[in-house]
Amino acid sequence: MVITVCINNIKNKPCIKLEVVMIDGSDLTILVLCYNEENTILRTLNSINNLQLTGHTVLVSNNHSTDDSVEKLNKAFSSGLNFSIISPPNYMEMSDHFNYALSKIKTKYVYPIQGHHMALPNGPGALLNEIRSYEDLAFVFGCMYFLKEMCLTTNFYFHREGTIN
Repeated sequence: MVITVCINNIKNKPCIKLEVVMIDGSDLTILVLCYNEENTILRTLNSINNLQLTGHTVLVSNNHSTDDSVEKLNKAFSSGLNFSIISPPNYMEMSDHFNYALSKIKTKYVYPIQGHHMALPNGPGALLNEIRSYEDLAFVFGCMYFLKEMCLTTNFYFHREGTIN
């Protein structure tokens, strides 16, 4: 299947055509880190909902947002988007929040994404398939592509045992 992704807020840029293949994501958690993302969290969750994955888990970690992020998350959940929400015991700096959220992951792989980024439709699945062929890796880090105000993220983390420093 081929889908077309168009970025409305970028002038003179053509749409991107992407080949999409459904991929089993039962060993993958998509981790959404959220702090004051009321204007973007629904767009992020919808981009995750449109991923070409099956069986994956979506976990949103809300770091005690002071805006209407929680209300937006509750609205998205009640509209049928499938995800779980956690919060650290108190507000944490970004790296501490990330480590807290990572400690809650039960799957073998995690794909972190900020609450103001969008996931490419076949990004996590393609990276997941690739990383599965390198079972001896301990940690992999991808990269992010920014297009003006929107980030199309291709981060990917793989962590099997031990700790990441």
